[in-house]
Amino acid sequence: MMKREFTLAGLIASLSAFSPDTPCVAHVWLADDFEVIDPELTPGEVAAAIELADRMLDADISLSWGFMRDCAESVKARRETE
Repeated sequence: MMKREFTLAGLIASLSAFSPDTPCVAHVWLADDFEVIDPELTPGEVAAAIELADRMLDADISLSWGFMRDCAESVKARRETE
């Protein structure tokens, strides 16, 4: 299985398999959004929080601010165990 690329380039590549007129709905979080969630996160921690969100996402919960904050807090908590 190929590792997903959690970048805009990876998203564009994934979407390029579809016709441009394919109906869709999307919710996109960018690394910059984590400046609001927790400005103390390092770039590596932001990437880890985004990957964690992808793994843990439950469509019934959605990609809310609270969910993303929980992912960021989980990643930040790893600082103390490493």
